[in-house]
Amino acid sequence: MTGRPGEPPRAVGRRARTTHLWAIALALLAAAVYANSLANGFAWDDVLIVQDNEAIRNLAGVPDLFTRPYWPSGDPARGLYRPVTLTSFAIDWALGGGRPLAFHVLNVLLHAGVTVLVLLLLRRVGAPLPAASAGAAVFAVHPVHTEAVANVVGRGELLVALFTLLGALAYLRYAWGPLRRTALVACVYALALGAKENALVFPALLFLLELLRPNREAPLGVRLRREWPVYAALGLVAALYLAVRYAVLGVLTSRDVAAYLVGLPASTRVATALRIVPEYVRLLVFPRDLVADYGPAVIMAVSPADVRVWFGLALMAGALALAWAWRRERPLVTLAVLWLAIAIFPVSNLLVPVGVWLAERALYLPSIGVALLVAAIADAAARSRTGVWLGAAALLVALAAGTWRTWVRNPVWRSSDAGLDTLIEEHPESYRSQWALGVRLASRGALEPALRSLEHAIGLVPNETFVRLDQAEVLLAAGRAGEAEAALRPLVGIVSRRKYVLLGHALARQGRPAEAAAAVEEGLRHYPDDGALRRLRERLAPVEPRHGVVP
Repeated sequence: MTGRPGEPPRAVGRRARTTHLWAIALALLAAAVYANSLANGFAWDDVLIVQDNEAIRNLAGVPDLFTRPYWPSGDPARGLYRPVTLTSFAIDWALGGGRPLAFHVLNVLLHAGVTVLVLLLLRRVGAPLPAASAGAAVFAVHPVHTEAVANVVGRGELLVALFTLLGALAYLRYAWGPLRRTALVACVYALALGAKENALVFPALLFLLELLRPNREAPLGVRLRREWPVYAALGLVAALYLAVRYAVLGVLTSRDVAAYLVGLPASTRVATALRIVPEYVRLLVFPRDLVADYGPAVIMAVSPADVRVWFGLALMAGALALAWAWRRERPLVTLAVLWLAIAIFPVSNLLVPVGVWLAERALYLPSIGVALLVAAIADAAARSRTGVWLGAAALLVALAAGTWRTWVRNPVWRSSDAGLDTLIEEHPESYRSQWALGVRLASRGALEPALRSLEHAIGLVPNETFVRLDQAEVLLAAGRAGEAEAALRPLVGIVSRRKYVLLGHALARQGRPAEAAAAVEEGLRHYPDDGALRRLRERLAPVEPRHGVVP
C-alpha cells in the first residue's frame, strides 16, 4: 500500500496492518456464513457437469478440457466453453476423490477470497477503510450469493469475479511498469473468459474504473491514450478467445437458451427483460424470497404494453440519470450503478436470449455494485455523529439478517431433491414444480394425477424437452401408447437417446414394428453404443426360421 504525500512510513505500515486485519476478519466472515454448505452434495446441473462427468476424473486429461464443450453431452451447438472452470473441477476431483466436500470447500474459499478483493477494490477507488469494510461485509453475507457458492456449478461465477477483481486491481496499480501491468491484466482476462462467457464485459468495467478513478491528474482522453497498450492487449485476448471458442464449438454465440425463450419475439423478450429490472433491485436490496428457478409461471413473458415494463424502464433510466448527475459529487454511487448495469447486461436478455429469465447465481459479479453503494452510504453517514450511529445500527441489522437468510438457504442446494422440495413448497405455480410433482406422483403409481401435473407444466412451456419425455414415459406406463407417440412428435428435431427409446416402444405397442425399428435405427446412428436402443432393436428384429421348418 502506498502512502499519502508526506505521510510517515510508520503511519503507512499501521494502515496496511489495519487493512490486513480487516481482510482476515472479512474472509473468516465469508467462510463462516457458508460453513454449513460443506455438507451439501451434488444438486441439479452438478450431477451432469461434475458427478457423472468422466472428463474431469483425471488430471492427465486437463489439456483435453480446452478442446471440448462445457456440457459433457458433447453437443457443441449449446455454445458453452468454460475450460478453466472444468479444470478447477478436475483439481477438486483429484484432491477429494470425487467427494462433494472438496468442491464445496473450494467454493467457500473462493468466496472468501473474492470478499477480500472487494475490500481492496473499494479501498483502491477511494472508500475509507470503515466504509470499504462495511461494503465488503455486506457482500460476504449477501443471500443472493447462495446459489453461486452453495451449488458446485456456481464455480464459474466465483472464478469470473475473482479474475475480474484481480485484473481491476492490477490495472489500478499505476506504479507498476506498463509491460507488467498489461501482461497481468491480459492474463487474468484470459482466465476469466475461460471460466464463463460473461467475463467479456471486463474491458468495459476497466473503462468505468478509469473514468471515475480518484486523483485524476489528466483528462480522460489523455489517460486512455496512455492506456492503449492495455486495451489493445485485451482486444487481442478477446479475439483469440473467440477464435478458439469457434474452433471448439463451431459457433460464436451461445445457443444454450431456455426453452421458454426459444422462438419468442424480440419485442416480448426485451419487454420481459425490462419487467425483470425491479426483480434485480428486490434481490439485491431485500432478498427475502429466493427462487431456484424463475421460469414460468414465477416469471411470465409480458407484452411491451405491460405497465411493469415501463416501471422497469423508468427505474433503470432514473438510476442511470442519477448516477451520471452524481459523477463528481458522489463518484462511488456512480461507479456502483454503472458497475451493476455493465455486469448484468450479458445475462439480461436485452441483447440476446440466454439460458434463463433470471438466475441468482448470475448476480454474483453485479452485486459488487451493491458493495460499492454500501461503501458510499457508509462514507456519507460517517460525516455526522448521528449518521455514524444510525449507519452502524443499520449495518448490524443488515449483516445479521443477511447471515441468517444465507445460512438457512444454503441447505436448499444439498441435493436435487432438496432443491425441488423447496421450489414445490414455495412456488408450486412454477412449471418446474409441476414437472417435479408429476414425476414424483408417477413414481408412486398415481399416473393420472401425474399426467395432470405434467400437462400443466407443458401448458406453461410447450417445448421443454425433458417434460415431454417424462409425459411420454408416464403415458406408456398408463397403456396409452398412441398419446405417448403424440407427446413425442413435437421433439422431431431433437437428438435425444431417451426420445428414440420411448418412441420405439410407443410405436411397437401400437403394432407398428417397422416404424419402431426405424426410430431405433435413427437413435443408434446418434448413439451407437447405447444398451437400451440395442436391446430394443433385438426385440424388434424378425425371428429367423430354423432350417427346414416353415414358420
